[in-house]
Order: sequence, then structure tokens, then C-alpha cells
Amino acid sequence: MLTRSIRKNDIVADLVVESPALARVFESFGINYCCEGNKPLADTAYEKGIDVDALIVMLNVGATGPSDRTVVNPASLSTPELIEHIVDSHHAYLRRELPRLVELTRKVASSHGDEDSRLYEVADTMAHLAAELRSHLETEENELFPALTRGADDGRCSDDNCARDAGDGGGVQTTMVGQLIAEHRETANALERLRTATDEFTLPDWACNTYRAMLAALEEFDEDTRAHMHLENNALFPRIAR
Repeated sequence: MLTRSIRKNDIVADLVVESPALARVFESFGINYCCEGNKPLADTAYEKGIDVDALIVMLNVGATGPSDRTVVNPASLSTPELIEHIVDSHHAYLRRELPRLVELTRKVASSHGDEDSRLYEVADTMAHLAAELRSHLETEENELFPALTRGADDGRCSDDNCARDAGDGGGVQTTMVGQLIAEHRETANALERLRTATDEFTLPDWACNTYRAMLAALEEFDEDTRAHMHLENNALFPRIAR
């Protein structure tokens, strides 16, 4: 929970790291805090055409009020604990949901593509995104995360600096993180395409139950993936020396 007043020059991503419950407020304003969150609040509000004072009022309410979403404060977790949370929560979610999402979007496009041709784009985007995310998870779980965890276990890694001291390990990790962040940007762009093609997950009058299930699943996927990328971009990766 945030224990101070929010200021116009606060960085958006830092606010969500400090108070994870604020993610929902930013989401309600359509503000991307995960991959475009390295800007001051005032600049972000200006770009979105939002009154920054009104936004701050809503953020202060969100920082102190109840939330129906279980959130984790990454600042309270060690690097291994944060990695464990990311894998057990967000990676597990993706491995469970990606096959279902690909099948749902394919089925809806096949049944209702004549009513809305954008559904073919939804299915194609989801299939491509699922393949990219599976590869992304493998890189993190098989290469980066074990290196960071080993570094923490043998004392070469602290919460402020998780680059390995031995050899060029730190440089390799930094290069890998740069690639993963670039992949996160591509994922964020794909999420925006899904939002646009579904009119922000809005049900048409003729939607069947499968269509309803698809939109609900896509909206949940969007929310979880943005939270996932935020934890990595703004909480885990900054602990790696650059």
C-alpha cells in the first residue's frame, strides 16, 4: 500500500511497483504501465488527454481502497521469490490457457468470420502470439531464471544487483534481458491488436456462448499478461546490472 501522496512527476511503472493495486486504475484509463510505463504521470496523462489532477485523485483512492484482485508487492520479495511467483502464477497461467485461447479464437473465426472478418485476425494473432510466448517462457525458465537463482543462492546476486560476477555472465544476462524486453513490446502490440479487433472485448448482439467465452478469456489473458510483463520489466529486470 502506498503511504505517501502521489505526485505528477512520479514514474507510472514505479507507482505500480510501489503499490500493485494501482494497476487496475491505470488499466481503467487505458494506460500501459508495463511496457510504456517509464514516463512521468503528467506526461502520460497529457498524451492520453486525461486531466492529471483527476487521475491522481483516482490513484490515491486506488492506493488506499480495497481491491478484489490479489496482488503481490514485488519489493517485499527476494529475487528467487519473485521468480518463483512469476513462474508459478503467470507462466503456469499461460501454459494452461494458451491452447484454450488458440482453439477458442479459431472456432469463433470459423463460425462467425462471415459476420465479422476481424475474427480471422483475432485467431491469427492469437496463434502467432501463443507460439512466441511459449518460446519466450522457455528462454526465461531454462536460461535466465536459473542463472539469477544460482547467483542469489551463492551470494553473487543481491536484490539490487543480480548480474553474475563470474566471466561475462552479467553481459550475457543483460543482452538476454534486452531481447526479452523487446519481445514484451511485441506482445504488448499484439494485445492492442486483439483489443482493437474485438472493440475492447465488447460483445456483439449476435454473439453465441462460445463467442462470449472467447471474449472473457481474451480479456483475462490481456490483464494477466500485462501484469506479468510489468513484474518482469519493472521489478525483476531492473535488479540486473546494466
